[in-house]
Amino acid sequence: MANTETKQLYNGEVEITFYPDSHRYKLAGERSYLTSVTAITGIIDKSRVLIPWAVGLTGAFLRKYLEEATANNFTKEELYSVIDEALVQHTVKKEAAADIGSQTHDLAQKIGEALRDNQPIEDIPEDTPEEVKTGVFAFVNWVVDHNVKFLECERMVYSRKHKFVGITDAIIELNGKKYLIDYKTSKGVYNEMKYQLAGYTIAYEEETGEKLDGQMIIHFNKETGECKVHEISKKDNNLNKKTFLHLVAVKSREKELSK
Repeated sequence: MANTETKQLYNGEVEITFYPDSHRYKLAGERSYLTSVTAITGIIDKSRVLIPWAVGLTGAFLRKYLEEATANNFTKEELYSVIDEALVQHTVKKEAAADIGSQTHDLAQKIGEALRDNQPIEDIPEDTPEEVKTGVFAFVNWVVDHNVKFLECERMVYSRKHKFVGITDAIIELNGKKYLIDYKTSKGVYNEMKYQLAGYTIAYEEETGEKLDGQMIIHFNKETGECKVHEISKKDNNLNKKTFLHLVAVKSREKELSK
């Protein structure tokens, strides 16, 4: 049987089933899956960032091999083997980063849940990678120094008006203001992430009828482990909301054309 989680939204008027294994959502009584926030922002072309990164990894691998080689002459077979290894370095790097990112995200989530429930924070396992420890310790320090209160964790949001769904990492209170936050484990903070927060905000405010005071990206650098808090300005969030709704329209039209 498929692993599922069912949530009641809009005071029980809406029931959504979440399938964690495939990261899909289904509205009660509907056969087709709902469109998620990440699927909507996923239509943005990210290849212009990824291609130079992948090429750079390939070049770095080849240069390192040549610098460390003890011989000046290579057979074709040796070079073919090295080139094959060089060409998969982007996959190797992504898999390692994904593991670090997953561990960091899980620990941040557990910390938020413990604080929400007024429970002690569990010790981080000794075998945790240093990059993960660095980010998580910085995150805890920020939470403690700013007396951050966790109101909700892994909050599912759904827009009945625009028919999209998603899960934001937390709703917090900071200095008497309410913020929607999302943990991101990546090399940088990209525009797509800001549009995602705008989508979550649209759905949250639609359901609750209240206006959030702001949005934050808690960014964990997947290479250094450094943790930084990026607050979205009110002006930028309003613009991001408009942009996200344009992306909703594009995604909807893409689905229509693919039928």
